[in-house]
Amino acid sequence: MIRAVYRDGKIEPVEQVPADWREGDELVIDALPSTNMPDETFDEWVAEVNAAAAKISDDDHDRVEAAIGQHRAEAKEWMRREMGLSE
Repeated sequence: MIRAVYRDGKIEPVEQVPADWREGDELVIDALPSTNMPDETFDEWVAEVNAAAAKISDDDHDRVEAAIGQHRAEAKEWMRREMGLSE
């Protein structure tokens, strides 16, 4: 199953279409219950997120990157211990 949206009278996949689907294949499509999402378009949402991100200071970016790096190192070390590779 893939996700799609109905936009401008057409059904548009939002995920990669499976490789085994062939032109002309019949599909069964059912709508999901409404999620009460705002009426803004995806592009407007992206612009809003980008504008908010632009307001984040360089120091905050550096702190987040450092925290992510530390988390990755800890996760890698944990996995090594779990696999019996730690010395």
